[in-house]
Amino acid sequence: MVKRVQIGELAASIRIEIETPTVLKALITKDAVDELDIDIGDEVEAVIKATEVMIAKE
Repeated sequence: MVKRVQIGELAASIRIEIETPTVLKALITKDAVDELDIDIGDEVEAVIKATEVMIAKE
């Protein structure tokens, strides 16, 4: 469900609520894991490129 829409001159940002529990899987480089010092239990934020996500209405 869309929770917020912010429209700028060239782009728009939307906030979408997803059902929980939800698990996202990401493929990142080993270097990224090392640089971010990612470990099990860490809280992270996922940023999804618009070219990789489709938004649709039922």
